[in-house]
Amino acid sequence: MGSNLSGKLHDTLEQVGELSRTATKKLDRARHGTADVLKGSAASVRGAGEAIEHIAGKAANGLETCAKHVRRFNSEYMVSGVRQAVRRNPAGFIAGAAALGLLCGLALRRTPVVSVEPPQA
Repeated sequence: MGSNLSGKLHDTLEQVGELSRTATKKLDRARHGTADVLKGSAASVRGAGEAIEHIAGKAANGLETCAKHVRRFNSEYMVSGVRQAVRRNPAGFIAGAAALGLLCGLALRRTPVVSVEPPQA
């Protein structure tokens, strides 16, 4: 009985690990794409014209700073931090997940359903 439960727990942990690795890879690809778009936007803003050069320069600098922060973001470090927090306090994590699920459920139940009636002939 105990070895069966241990085996299932091991399988579950492997699946969670694989999901984590897949999510990390997707997040990294999205992060690089986002940084490229931000940098391209900065170039577009710079070319907007001399009339708004000062404002465009500030906006472009802000976009480039944002792009640098996005590039420096380390998703593996974040995932590792979340894992450590969950290991240190699994009951708190489960309670938080349950509370979030409850709030999402309440929000979905309160969202009015819009019905569209066909036009009368």
